[in-house]
Amino acid sequence: MITKVLRNFFLGILATVLIGSLSYYIRLKMIEKSAEHFITKSQEYSKQVLEQQRSSLQAKQRQAEHDYKKAQEEHAFNEAFYAWYTEPDGCDNWKSDSHMVECVNHKINAKNTFKSIYQNN
Repeated sequence: MITKVLRNFFLGILATVLIGSLSYYIRLKMIEKSAEHFITKSQEYSKQVLEQQRSSLQAKQRQAEHDYKKAQEEHAFNEAFYAWYTEPDGCDNWKSDSHMVECVNHKINAKNTFKSIYQNN
């Protein structure tokens, strides 16, 4: 009878230890899975952020190249225009507001004429 009680007592302790160990193991596996999931999601987010930054940087670089090319074209156009353009006599020193308007209009008309010539060549 005592041996039966002792045996049941030890079997109860053994069962408690096994159940506790199994419960601990299951919790560890759940934590491990959560950590793996977190790491995977973090890596995916990092990749997305890096891709967005790379894409943004490329767009800025393309815009800067476009702006630089446009500035070069404008500079070349202005140099060609001023090499071609002859200012009318007296337009280097305006005598009145109407004379200023006349000189500025002459330059605007000349620039428009030159622009059409320049773009066709």
